[in-house]
Amino acid sequence: MADPLIAAVAKCFRQEKDVLGLVAKDLDDWRRSFDPSWPLIMAIANPTIGEQLERAEGSAASTREDSRKNPLDLPLELQRALREEHRSPVWLPYQELDILEIPLSIAKAGRRRGLLDPQWLIIDSINCRPNSVRQTTKNVRQLASKLSQADPIAFGLLTCEGAVKRLDPAGKNIVSFDLIFSVPDGMDVLQSLRRVLLNPPADISLNRRVRIAKELAKSVYYLHLINIVHQSITPESVLLFEDTVASRSSTFLVGFNNFRLEDGMEDLTGDEVWEKNVYRHPSRQGRWPEQHYVMQHDIYSLGVCLLEIGLWQSFVAYPEDSHLQAKYGKAYSQFFIWLGESDYIPDSSSPESSGPLEFMGSRLKEYLIDLARTKLPANVGEKYAQVVLSCLTCLDVDDEDFAEVEMRDEDGILIGVRFIEKVLMKLDEILL
Repeated sequence: MADPLIAAVAKCFRQEKDVLGLVAKDLDDWRRSFDPSWPLIMAIANPTIGEQLERAEGSAASTREDSRKNPLDLPLELQRALREEHRSPVWLPYQELDILEIPLSIAKAGRRRGLLDPQWLIIDSINCRPNSVRQTTKNVRQLASKLSQADPIAFGLLTCEGAVKRLDPAGKNIVSFDLIFSVPDGMDVLQSLRRVLLNPPADISLNRRVRIAKELAKSVYYLHLINIVHQSITPESVLLFEDTVASRSSTFLVGFNNFRLEDGMEDLTGDEVWEKNVYRHPSRQGRWPEQHYVMQHDIYSLGVCLLEIGLWQSFVAYPEDSHLQAKYGKAYSQFFIWLGESDYIPDSSSPESSGPLEFMGSRLKEYLIDLARTKLPANVGEKYAQVVLSCLTCLDVDDEDFAEVEMRDEDGILIGVRFIEKVLMKLDEILL
């Protein structure tokens, strides 16, 4: 017969374990719902809070004996990014690297020569026009400074080690900049999102699709939070890293060639490259876009990417023997069939009818919305489809989610709140 004392202790332990399990679940639910909000709170916080955090972090570091990450590190990193502080000089000396092309990616991988165990780096190039060297140099310095504070796992943005000025053959004039990003430990296998999207749907689980979507949305959120507008979000600007230790993947946003600081000047010029226009709002298509780029344009581009991820159909494809010449993907080819079956006739007084490109851009947007409404729910569910619709309609004048705050949102805070409510939290509700 068991000892009554032992039995009583065992019963108590089981009860405590159950209670602790419930508490842990409640804490995890709270963390999941609170995570998107605290960075926004930090972004609008009084600078004095940042100073107090610095003191608290210093005190905690002096008493902490292990190597665990200080819980204060993340809010501090965000505060430093907002204040454009950096731990080391931004400008790095030019150094020869062994370069590895990343298929269907804007970025490249590289390793420093002459080291016994060189770590992989990500190189992201930014072009520099001859008439804007001074301003571009200033902007790149600020961008590298902000991204030097990025926590890759928390922010979905790689940590920037610095930037390199690339000169012309004469060694006199700056022609471009290379942002140098470090790769998180254990993440050695990488692919572009475009490359992965071209794999058959059976090769990727629904769980992983939703996780990629969540992490990409998080990357866009944090980028906007530190006052950077990307301006060219496509699957070619997204990297997927395989963590060989944790047996999972992580998603990071790169491709900053067209970035703009939120309060920076913008050159209203564009192009007519169809595979880029797929991800652009109609008001941003063509050689002379109608509107200045705002955060909602990034959100629209995110919506197109999320639509591809949900359907697991790439709008852009490439021949087997060439990664240079883009061709229509299956879903984009069907757009022209959809267009031919439509009886829509544009109003001659409508801005949409001002030219063929504007008309096609507007119709493409309608087609993407139609896909999100009719095809997406069967693939990834109603909640995911609603997130995509919120992104694709965020610039509509009658949009209930974003349009109502645009006219009274001078600092982007209300847009951030809406993004948390309509995108991040809705994606986080999807439990598979």
